[in-house]
Amino acid sequence: LELLRRKMKLWRTGLVFGAILFLSCSVFAQYRLTKIKTDHDFNRIQSATGVITFVDRRNSRVFLQPSAPFWGPLQVGSDAVVLWPSQVQLSVWVAATIAFTVDGRRARFDDLAAGQTATIQYIFQFYAGGRLAELGCYAQRIDARDAASKR
Repeated sequence: LELLRRKMKLWRTGLVFGAILFLSCSVFAQYRLTKIKTDHDFNRIQSATGVITFVDRRNSRVFLQPSAPFWGPLQVGSDAVVLWPSQVQLSVWVAATIAFTVDGRRARFDDLAAGQTATIQYIFQFYAGGRLAELGCYAQRIDARDAASKR
């Protein structure tokens, strides 16, 4: 009886693992990476427009659901950038010194909120924190528009 329980437990574990693997592969297949660049000009300013989904004030980051594909880092430790589909969120680090506008008026980081439509201009830079150098997106300018704005 104990042997049967062990085999059933292993069978269930294998079934769950197989289901997770199948689902993760099918989700990854939806996000086909159309272009990968390793010779990208990192000083060129990129731009993305979409809806702000989250403002992480603790870590000074903004998350944007873009309306079109955008260029972003491939993975931690990589120096390649990828043309990501619009279903993937863009995450940018934000310094307090960049230019912010909300509804055409000067603003601060604290004035950004989820639900605002925004255009974010950003560049790629390496950040040497933690164990690996991380290629990240750093905002240069954020122009947001309130959802309640009538303009």
